[in-house]
Amino acid sequence: MSLPQGIAGSIYGLKTASCYFLSALVTAMVADFILQRFVLKVVINILQLRWLLRNLNLKPNAPFTDSNESWS
Repeated sequence: MSLPQGIAGSIYGLKTASCYFLSALVTAMVADFILQRFVLKVVINILQLRWLLRNLNLKPNAPFTDSNESWS
């Protein structure tokens, strides 16, 4: 017993559409995962750099002098 042509075509179309949908969904999930990891790395690096600069008390254009040395 075979299905009428219209029903068989509809089932094939649904299978194809669901396959494309799942493929697009997986691609979007992978891209989102990669993007989140990249953004997270950038944010962590910026926070670490700010923490390092704050703990070293460096200012962008400050001369490198040691206040404990005397040049007399």
